[in-house]
Formats: sequence, structure tokens, C-alpha cells
Amino acid sequence: MNRYTASHWGICEVHESWFDPGDGIGKHGNPNVLTADRPASKLSQGCSAQTCLVSVERWHGPLPDVTAFTLPEFVQA
Repeated sequence: MNRYTASHWGICEVHESWFDPGDGIGKHGNPNVLTADRPASKLSQGCSAQTCLVSVERWHGPLPDVTAFTLPEFVQA
């Protein structure tokens, strides 16, 4: 499923998904890695507007495995 769509020339929409960091890339398309981590106001403490300037380029290598849904290893108590 394509997580990134171009609705208009020069506009990139990123659909919400799970955080899955890769080696310098976001493997699953979470927009929170692109926006600043600061509140909208002292009153709301909500996230700032989901807008930012990005540079998008085509990925030419093999796609990395999405591991957002892979359970971590559990330690036996």
C-alpha cells in the first residue's frame, strides 16, 4: 500500500501509520518523524500543525522489511 500520495503538484500527503525507523529512513511512513516536537500552545499541549517542508526523492534500492508489527523478544522472568 502506498503511504505517500501527491494530491497536487508540490504537495505530499503522508497517511498516518506506525513508527518503524530504518537506517536513515522511515520504513512505514509515520508523519511524526517529519514534524517538530513542540506543543501548539501552552493551553492545549497538543501537537503543532501537521505541516512541514520536505524533500521527496524516488527510492532506488530494495525496499526494507516493515517491522512495525513484529513483536519484540520477551525476557523470561
